[in-house]
Amino acid sequence: MKIKSSLVFVGNILFLLAACSPAHSAQRPDAPQKILSPAKSQIENNIQTINGIKLQLVGVQLANSDLLQVDVCFDYPNQEDWLLSNSPDNVFLTVGQQTIFHSGFSEIDVKSDANGNHTQRCDNLNFPVTPGQDLSSFTITINQLVTSVPEQPDCAKVQGKLDSANTGIQISCNAAKGNSGIDIKGKPSNLSDFEARKIVFLSLTDTFQGPWVFTSGIK
Repeated sequence: MKIKSSLVFVGNILFLLAACSPAHSAQRPDAPQKILSPAKSQIENNIQTINGIKLQLVGVQLANSDLLQVDVCFDYPNQEDWLLSNSPDNVFLTVGQQTIFHSGFSEIDVKSDANGNHTQRCDNLNFPVTPGQDLSSFTITINQLVTSVPEQPDCAKVQGKLDSANTGIQISCNAAKGNSGIDIKGKPSNLSDFEARKIVFLSLTDTFQGPWVFTSGIK
């Protein structure tokens, strides 16, 4: 069964993200912001190393009574464009029995070595909270690091991932009107178009699994 379902990476990338992940997305400002001071927070075990990759909880601050801001720095696994999240449920705050997904993040600093290679990146994470909520103790969980979606997909690499996972999905790359995209040429009959698109989308990025879990609180 041949099914042609196109994934376009320039004009339609927002549609693809909306189809494959929750509504909130990362925001990256033009200029680095100042890293928060942890002076008003209590941070336990603020450095976590999982599978050789170090993450550090640098600062926590309550802004405008309804927004918890958290600064996290992480070491680059390699020279790809690594991010803390590609969907809100990858990074979440736990307060008591309540789980709160992040509502956005922004880059605030990138460190490089003498050769210009990126070594560390710092981000500011936002979590919506209820005014007056007890934040004396909470945990912050970062499930994985993920690379950004490339503007020019490596079709052979994506197909290799699909084959290794035994998805049964066959793709081909195309370029039309200056846009770069992927056509789904075939898929198992029991797989919907939406499910096939989501699997292909996830295959466009690399991940580095955690989780990194931090305990903190604001008095």
